[in-house]
Amino acid sequence: MKRDGTLPANFRRNELQVDYALDYGLPGSPGYRYLRPFDYFAFQATASSASKIENVMTHGVLVGRGHEAGDSFRGVWGLYGSYDYIAPQMYRISTTALSIGSTAQWWLGKTLSLQGTARRVWAMRRSGRRAQARAIAITTTASPRKRCSPCA
Repeated sequence: MKRDGTLPANFRRNELQVDYALDYGLPGSPGYRYLRPFDYFAFQATASSASKIENVMTHGVLVGRGHEAGDSFRGVWGLYGSYDYIAPQMYRISTTALSIGSTAQWWLGKTLSLQGTARRVWAMRRSGRRAQARAIAITTTASPRKRCSPCA
């Protein structure tokens, strides 16, 4: 939006979007060890007919260890690295960040799990100045899928 409150002439009200997401090394497998950077990571990208690449977001464990509580709750905690690029039609922003946090999976039944991530973020803005986030980043996903054999 322009300063006078009007939209740019090339603004497209209707657009087609394609979203792609990949999680690798999800917690939940007994005995899985996080030995290398990005043994767990999440990647998400969105392409748009209006702005080509709408966003690219990724975060992964740089150094971490597994944790568990009982047979149905497992996860990884440690130091995460992340990169976010967000560019809808109106603005563009990118960040790189380090954070301390955890990603965990809780099996609610044989075919349903709840997965979530909570991280405390320290971000580097494009100008190079440090900015400490005032909030915790939290994401959750419910996944209807078959429980792995060793997890049963």
